[in-house]
Amino acid sequence: GPIALGIDDTPTGLPLAATTGGATPFEAPVSMYVSTSAGPVELHDVGPAIVLNRHLATPEGFRPAHRIDHHRHLTALCQAGCDRVLAIGSVGSLRQWPVGTVVAPFDLYAPQVNPTYFTDARGHRVPGFDGGWRDTVIEAWDAASTTRRPPAAST
Repeated sequence: GPIALGIDDTPTGLPLAATTGGATPFEAPVSMYVSTSAGPVELHDVGPAIVLNRHLATPEGFRPAHRIDHHRHLTALCQAGCDRVLAIGSVGSLRQWPVGTVVAPFDLYAPQVNPTYFTDARGHRVPGFDGGWRDTVIEAWDAASTTRRPPAAST
């Protein structure tokens, strides 16, 4: 299925793929609302990917990070046929990297955070990243970019 691109809002408020002026392999975005039990979610189909602007994806308008209904967003992405997510944004302390550095995490440490949407045994999984998907993203980035490569996973 298509890849879901989760992005933070851009200065124009439009999805990232719509503001690049054709500098990416994406098509012109086709906007659509997907109905979920929690309400509609706006998605942008750009060909090989579905873009979700997490702060502006609902008709209610801008939502700060702590008020975003992630379950609603994930439900809409699944209904649109997405089977993986590439989240683009910056969160937390990035003081050790200059502006423009691309970072692809290989580990997650958030002892107070363990979100789940399951009420059965699946809800007791330790959060983490898919190593194969991370490698695919880094390989694609390396093939398409001359910018600095994300740090390699320490083993």
